[in-house]
Amino acid sequence: MQQWRRKGPLGKLHNIVVYIQRSTQRLANFRDLSGGRLFVRDNSTRWNSWYAMISCATKLKTAINLFCHQYQENNNDLLSERDWQDLGKLGDFLRFFHDATLATEGHSATLDKILPPMDFLLEQFETAKQNYADDLFMSPCMLMPIIDEREIWDRSKADIMIKIINFLQIAWLLLSIAARRIQNLAIATMELGAVSNATSSLAILFVWMQKPTDVVTSILIHIETSTAEILIAAGDAAKEPYVMTPLDFVDNIGPSWSNVMTFMNIPAGPIERPLARFTNDRFPHLRGTRQLILIVVTLFTDGIHLCGWNYRFPTAGEQIAWRIVTMVMFVTATIFWFAELVAVCRRDQLPELWYCKFFTPQKLAALLEERSKQPEEPPLTPEEFPKAWECGASGTVFGLYLIARAFTVIEMFVGLRRLPTSAFAYVNWTTFLPHW
Repeated sequence: MQQWRRKGPLGKLHNIVVYIQRSTQRLANFRDLSGGRLFVRDNSTRWNSWYAMISCATKLKTAINLFCHQYQENNNDLLSERDWQDLGKLGDFLRFFHDATLATEGHSATLDKILPPMDFLLEQFETAKQNYADDLFMSPCMLMPIIDEREIWDRSKADIMIKIINFLQIAWLLLSIAARRIQNLAIATMELGAVSNATSSLAILFVWMQKPTDVVTSILIHIETSTAEILIAAGDAAKEPYVMTPLDFVDNIGPSWSNVMTFMNIPAGPIERPLARFTNDRFPHLRGTRQLILIVVTLFTDGIHLCGWNYRFPTAGEQIAWRIVTMVMFVTATIFWFAELVAVCRRDQLPELWYCKFFTPQKLAALLEERSKQPEEPPLTPEEFPKAWECGASGTVFGLYLIARAFTVIEMFVGLRRLPTSAFAYVNWTTFLPHW
């Protein structure tokens, strides 16, 4: 879904259709919202399927927006008012192909009937290049190179076998720790730290399973429209001075770590402006299920240290200190995610949406329609992100977390000087095998 989402409004619409059709319950829910109407899905074998999907979707715009707000896990594919306008323009252009198909189908379509529609379509392409030369969405559609799926996956050369071996090694570590706990063998704090890191490694392995590696050749995208022409076409949206590139009004490549460092007057990233290359320190935009998974993994990697609450330490002071710092780690991580969720709720106005959904459902459609007409907020600039008080509050939380984390790492090594005798015993795996 993420790869489709990168295609813009068209990819988002594809994800919405697939998401609805994969569940009979969601399909029935959408049918209720649309008054019994359904829309078709694009496919690789049926001509004009993209046009049919766009044409049908524009007629069911309200129902689609309402459905996406009801299912929060599909919020990343929510179509803005600008997305709907772009889909309308693309649908108008694809209508020529639909009409040409109808005019040339059938057994009587001889060559003399095929050539005029082909000339007509070629003329429409040339006309569209002129009409949409200043359009930020349609202009690339006329000039983008044709890239098939094999070219994209050719750049995803990550060795899955090596990652599977790493996964098995991590799984063996977790299994060994669990077995030691079952047989009442002592577990060192070093092993707790290994479990914490192993959990993070599992999440990274999953996320990077298809990460491109060893990319040798690049795909060059040649755009005939100059930057100056894009700025002129954008009008008032591009009148503000840029910080990263002249196209900051489209995407200011933030928020990122470079933005934060710039706000704190600390040199970071490329110094020249406009940027000669894009940095790779951008903060991910996570919502719904992905954000929930990240929260669970983060709290687990910090909370696992609390399992050493009653461990035998070399001194009583070290045990008390371990309890304090592990609690600080878990509490500060919880505070951070709580503040992040509150910010998301305020930014997306989720309480108002949930209230209408559960208590006044008759007002939900009107609320969503009103929101869809609201202009999109401009992207944050380095001066606006983060706020001064946000730096102070988050700096305090992160400072406490880093101090606590540093102590746990030091104690993992210092505590090895005096371990219980059972910490050196091996797991008796034969006890887990059935005996007759």
